[in-house]
Amino acid sequence: QFDRSKVYFNFLSKILSFPSLENLKFFKSSIIFTNTKINLNENQKIECFIFENSSVSHQNIFVELINKMIGLKALDISFSKKFLNPFISISEELNLHLDKLNYLKYHDSESLNYNLLNFSSFCCLSVFEFGSELSSNYPEGTLKEILLNKNFKCVLMLDINSVSVSERDGLALEKCKSLQYLKFSSGCKVSKISFFELFDSNSFYPLIELKLPNIEFTDKDLFFISKLKFLKKIFIKNLTIKTNVLYFLKTFLLFQEIEIYENFVSRKNIMEMFGTKFKHIKFRHQPLH
Repeated sequence: QFDRSKVYFNFLSKILSFPSLENLKFFKSSIIFTNTKINLNENQKIECFIFENSSVSHQNIFVELINKMIGLKALDISFSKKFLNPFISISEELNLHLDKLNYLKYHDSESLNYNLLNFSSFCCLSVFEFGSELSSNYPEGTLKEILLNKNFKCVLMLDINSVSVSERDGLALEKCKSLQYLKFSSGCKVSKISFFELFDSNSFYPLIELKLPNIEFTDKDLFFISKLKFLKKIFIKNLTIKTNVLYFLKTFLLFQEIEIYENFVSRKNIMEMFGTKFKHIKFRHQPLH
């Protein structure tokens, strides 16, 4: 682990040759390549690479270095305003190719350009965390840009933070046909689009758990949700109903656990109207993260 350090590649290359090295972490550090003509050997041992608020002196070599970690399973990349993201403006010929990667966390607090990283080569990715609660919102269209027409067919869990979602993101989750857990943080903003419009409403999705920000539900949303046969839990920060309340409650009767943090109707009123059949609906006052 390197913390607030300058690391020259000659030194780093020796570390990479350690036979038992499985985790490589950089925090507020710099990797300096003194020579652009470097022979990089494949490394099969490193399984976790964390690069947080750090910098590199040569973008292309850095990407090649990561590609040589052929056993990499977890990649955590994040940048604040003080550090230039080395993945911005990568040439189309130079992309990450990590066949064994199953966990990716990616965040850039300053970038307003959502075309940040070529994710299409991550064919085995099962968990993807994008953005951070602490950052300003990524612009509308980000969700569609990073997910649609990319190889996310194996993703089981999506954790989306501080992203603005609108009609520009229609069908963004269309091809995530293996998705089981979908979380939008409370920092996400949804406007001018219905929840069901993020998906192909004619396709099957094995969703088990949903966490949603401030959101409105229409009849079409409820119909789509009612077709999610494996859905057991749903957590909502702020819910507005644009449909018949009884239809909404009958749809939510299908789930094992429901939590609503800011709600349109109180638990007391629900119990008075419909009895104990909706006792699994929980109302919270603390924020949903």
